[in-house]
Amino acid sequence: MSVSKNDIETLRELIQTLNDGVEFYRAAVEKSESADHRLIFQRVIRARVAALDYLQPYMVQEEGSPEFGHTFGSVLHKMYPDILYGLNTDKDKTLIQQLEVVEDETLKAMRKALHNIESPMLKSVILDLYPRLNRCHNDVWRLDKAC
Repeated sequence: MSVSKNDIETLRELIQTLNDGVEFYRAAVEKSESADHRLIFQRVIRARVAALDYLQPYMVQEEGSPEFGHTFGSVLHKMYPDILYGLNTDKDKTLIQQLEVVEDETLKAMRKALHNIESPMLKSVILDLYPRLNRCHNDVWRLDKAC
């Protein structure tokens, strides 16, 4: 299956956003004060890694190697130092609010991919992944409302 250059660039951006999210959630697991929150964050990491495992073969097929990059210049990239260094004394509420931004950016990248990708096969893969990643968004949203 050959896909267009535009499809690959859109897929690359989605994968980079998912990569960013994995890093954010790994930092959140370390920073969180709540064992329950850490369990949810680990579940989100697993969902993102599973999505990456699903998408990376398309990158390998078209580019010859997986995409391990990150979204430099994005909202997520600009927030990352705050997650790593700015939360040493913050409570989980602040952390969860920042993770909501991660989730919003992920869904935005998913919607962009669904809109821009022309390959029916690749679009169907993303359509399959969307509800799973939307559940992650909803879980974090519910955490925010509960804090």
